Amino acid sequence: MARSQSMIAMTFMVVPMIAPMLGQSVLLFAGWRWIFGIMGAIAGVIFVWAWVRLPETLHEDYRQPVRAKVIAGNMAVALKERAAIGYFLGAALVQGALFGYINSAQQLLGEHFGAGTMFPLLFGGMALVMASTNFANARIVERFGARRVSHAALLGYIVIGAVHFLLALRGEGLWTFLPLMTLSMCMMSFIGSNFQSISLQPFARIAGAAASVMAFVRMVLGRRSAP
Repeated sequence: MARSQSMIAMTFMVVPMIAPMLGQSVLLFAGWRWIFGIMGAIAGVIFVWAWVRLPETLHEDYRQPVRAKVIAGNMAVALKERAAIGYFLGAALVQGALFGYINSAQQLLGEHFGAGTMFPLLFGGMALVMASTNFANARIVERFGARRVSHAALLGYIVIGAVHFLLALRGEGLWTFLPLMTLSMCMMSFIGSNFQSISLQPFARIAGAAASVMAFVRMVLGRRSAP
């Protein structure tokens, strides 16, 4: 599961690199409203593809009625599982740190550090490194285990954050900020996917409901904790 989560996260990291380019390409030939129209068309194609081609992956022994009471009950069970709650709350806080950077990246890099027109390249390059880290995690997690990899990455994240904090107090420049922030983002890659897979381990029977409620809580807390 950790390997699959890493590959999914890698795909998500590719999006910030190509999305501005695609949006600008649309604007070269049509108005900005067409961006939303194209997004709707793509969503429709994905819906049809999933309906026709994507099989049911849940084992028959674990399938349950699709009823609101059953789903709500399964979600409540997932939220009460102490073996999982710590990991998905940790993943939410890490995601909050990532959201905080994304929300302030343009002001921080483009304006404060004076990157200017170099901002898209720098931002995309950092996202590319983060995607590469997710790819690396997918390869090493089966050898060392999700807990060992994620716990080591969390310790590394704390150390890097402490060093970055001390440098920021003294005043840092763009070329000091970039490598340290990129290293922090790499640690986030090792932490997020593995924490998420560990938190879902107890829920083979209710995997769908558990994944849904955990994703909801992680996104809400991540957004709320972002600066």
